Amino acid sequence: MNYMKYKRFFVLMEEAETERSRGEKRPGGHVKIETGNRKGAMSCTVQNLKSPSEKPCQYKLIFFGKRREKTIYALAGNLAVNREGNGETHFRFDPNNFDGKGNALDRFSLIVVAAVSEEREGTMRPVLTGILEWEEQDRPPAEQEKDRPEGDTVLVSGGKEVLEEANAVSDKVNYNRFYNQCLLRFCRHTCNVSGYYKNVSPFSFDETGAEWKRMANVGNLPLVSPGAHYFASQYRHYLFGVQRDEHNNAERYFFAVPGRNLPAEQPDGGESGFVLWQSIHESGDEDADGVGTAAEPGAYGYWILAVNAASGDIEAP
Repeated sequence: MNYMKYKRFFVLMEEAETERSRGEKRPGGHVKIETGNRKGAMSCTVQNLKSPSEKPCQYKLIFFGKRREKTIYALAGNLAVNREGNGETHFRFDPNNFDGKGNALDRFSLIVVAAVSEEREGTMRPVLTGILEWEEQDRPPAEQEKDRPEGDTVLVSGGKEVLEEANAVSDKVNYNRFYNQCLLRFCRHTCNVSGYYKNVSPFSFDETGAEWKRMANVGNLPLVSPGAHYFASQYRHYLFGVQRDEHNNAERYFFAVPGRNLPAEQPDGGESGFVLWQSIHESGDEDADGVGTAAEPGAYGYWILAVNAASGDIEAP
């Protein structure tokens, strides 16, 4: 598929299970996907996901597809859902490498919102499902017949098998939660003692809408990112940001590392989550260190990643 041209897709998400009382509100939602200029963005909106009787859980947005008769999957990320079971979450992605394993977006056709119990023995349970349909001309000619199951909607007949494989994946012991909780503890502690750090407004235009603090102790940067530690040490600081909701609760945390708008200065080539670059204020601002003005290649600014305040997952800002 040509991801240079702008395209937009809407996928209606419907309830995967129907065993609910007649008077209860049905869960639902939709996914909007946009691609163009070899970049991708999506938003997922959900309603009525959680009933009062359910145990605490996280919701994940997962894509499934087929490649040479093998089921493949891509975890888009966690969904931020409030107590009423409603939420809207945004993601950015590379449409040519959607799952990080070289599989493009057009190989995926089944979208699942799954509930994952926060208890260790919990399994993944599909809550919403939707079909992302592709026209034949959107797929490479050599793969239209070889990789595509019968029909226009991939995995409709094999949906049960795919979801069983999703459960099998979730049964494997995963220790990421420990590291996520360590990261969240740092972020929450920094918020609690934020009065000790300097407020800054470094950006000429801030896409994140965050409140920013300048952190001089680069040794405390709590990220597994050699590139971020290197550039923070070179510039002798990094920034910590918080994005809050209407109730003043943290929704996302941000880490920003100084660097020019050059691939060579993007921490870890973006693999550790630093995928958003923002230009600093014009020369003369005390937080700009007196350098750089425009958001052109070589200009000075910050590379930014985001941390989900509910799960601790690192995600695209």
